[in-house]
Amino acid sequence: MLCVSLSYLLANIVYLMMFSLTDIVQTSTIAMDSGMAACGRAGQLIMCVGLLVSCIGCVGGGVCCVSRNIQSTADSGVFPGCMGGVNRVFQTPVRAIVITCIVMFSYTLVDASLLIPFLGTVEWLSYCLTFSVLLYLRYTQPRTPRPFKIPVLVPVFLLLLSGGLVVLPLSSPDTRNTVLIGLCWVPLGAAMYGLQCLVARIVEKVMSRDRTTLKKTDSVNSFGQRFQHQLTPLTPLTPEL
Repeated sequence: MLCVSLSYLLANIVYLMMFSLTDIVQTSTIAMDSGMAACGRAGQLIMCVGLLVSCIGCVGGGVCCVSRNIQSTADSGVFPGCMGGVNRVFQTPVRAIVITCIVMFSYTLVDASLLIPFLGTVEWLSYCLTFSVLLYLRYTQPRTPRPFKIPVLVPVFLLLLSGGLVVLPLSSPDTRNTVLIGLCWVPLGAAMYGLQCLVARIVEKVMSRDRTTLKKTDSVNSFGQRFQHQLTPLTPLTPEL
């Protein structure tokens, strides 16, 4: 993991050393351009194949990770139960994987210039909310047991970074509307979750009331049967002739 992160960091440093900021903004294939400038056509092909392998690994990791999140969330009752469960043969969340693949394939129907700012806004906004909740819990529940404890400056830095990546695209008129839609997406999901919790609470109250009524009816019927049994005289046995 460290080697992969370091290679990506070094690649970005190489881009900054080989090209000016204007060239980086104007090109949409910075990796292939760097390979072309360094080794010619062969370098361009090598970078193209490397990016292809990286994209395949990213998609595979995304499918495995997101499907597990969907499965665990469905098993906990947040998502519909049809999304959860683990296949008994393969021991994998097959239904969640199918749903993830369908959603990912649906992304190809949307223009990339609209999809990337939208998904980027939703992703960084979720990170921003996660880091803010982490700081809130660190302040309100400082003695709660946790698997590991990190310095408080780390979530503060990540909160500022993710918040900046959410706000900065608003300054561009090309992505402003898409970013605003992305900002409304997470509150919409929170509202849907709150509505689901409210409906579940109402259903639980109705079922609890029905169970209480059924218990009262059973007790009344049982008392009536006992009372009737006490009032009924015993039938004398007639001797056989």
